[in-house]
Parts: sequence; C-alpha cells; structure tokens
Amino acid sequence: MTDDAYKEVFYNLPKENGIGREKDKIGLDIDSTCEIFELGDRSACIKCKKDNSSFADCNEKVLKVNPCNHRLVIVNHEDYISQFNGKKFAEGGRCDLLLFDTEKHKIAFCELGCYSEIYVETKKAKAQKQTKDSMSRFMQTPSGKDFVEQFAKKCLLFARRERMIVPSSGCLQPERAKEELNMQVFNTNPASTSSLVVSDWKVDNVETQFVIVNYPSLYRW
Repeated sequence: MTDDAYKEVFYNLPKENGIGREKDKIGLDIDSTCEIFELGDRSACIKCKKDNSSFADCNEKVLKVNPCNHRLVIVNHEDYISQFNGKKFAEGGRCDLLLFDTEKHKIAFCELGCYSEIYVETKKAKAQKQTKDSMSRFMQTPSGKDFVEQFAKKCLLFARRERMIVPSSGCLQPERAKEELNMQVFNTNPASTSSLVVSDWKVDNVETQFVIVNYPSLYRW
C-alpha cells in the first residue's frame, strides 16, 4: 500500500458511515518514520505545566518506540474522529493514535497517559475502553475491517508514564503529599512496576492483545 492508499482508507470510512464529506474537507494528520521516536500528548502537557510549575522541565514524552526495521505510519486518531462529533460514526471511545507498519506486521490503537500511581487502575480501564471502541469502530465498517484484518497482529496499546518519573534514570520521585500511598500502589501493581504488560483480548471476535508499556521503557515494534 502506498501512502495515498492508506489515506484512502480514512477518507472512505466516513463515506461508508453515511457522511458525505469531500476528501479535501477531511482532516488527516498522518506521518511515517523508520527511526526510533517518542510521542506525547501536547495539549495535556500544556495544561499540566500550567497547573504544576514543578513539571516545567518535563520532556512531555509518554511513548518511545523502536520500529525495528519497519516503516511505521502514525495517525492522529483522536483528531480524525473528533471532526465527526455528532455523527453516529464518532460515538464511543476514541484513542489518541493509530500506529501500523507498511509491511502489515502489526496495527496498534494507542492511548497515551501520564498519571500519578494511585490512578493506574482507573486509567487502565479508560484506556481499555478507548482503544477497544476505536478498533471496534473500524471493524463495523467494510473498508475498516478489511484494513485491520490485513495485519498479522492487532494491539490495544496503553502507553503510560508516571507523572514524577525522571526519564534519564527511569527513577520515580513520588509526589510528596501522597508519597506513602503512591509508593504502596506503585510497588504492588504490575501495570506500574513492569516495563511491559501483555494480556490476550478479543475485539469483535478478532484476536488481539492489550499491552501496557511504561515510559521510559522502549517499545519494540
């Protein structure tokens, strides 16, 4: 598939859901790379830094990916879906990003998050819903289903970061006001303590995996 062919998938999805919008009226933020890259939620980071001066030096990254010799395509999925707010097509959860490689090895519906340790389980549940709903939205449309099913592996990816992590060392600096509680949760929850947590899932009867990757651990594609 060429880059233009990938774009056609996203132009066709609204049409198949009864949205008569011309291509030049559909926003699509899409990029690709073969290099190691890092991503974050810019809008969330701006608000966080505004509300918390202690995070002024944060590098604003949540996910670090090694494409492992694949060319990865990165789509701003949330913005893409949000432009159809009010339409049935946009109902349900929407994850932040859609990642896939041009060799059809894997596709990942990705949610980004930067939270204190005490919110791990709550935010994990939210990420599960956002990513599952996003994949299901594709599976309910003929061209979307064909697109997803061509990939050997399907993944729901929760890329998360502890708010007080120091990327250069990978060490955590708990928030002082909640230090004892935060560390108790952090030290006993595998979603926080492991660099990668994988569990088997099904979305619309399609085998997939729910994966948690903790920044600054490198996610190998």
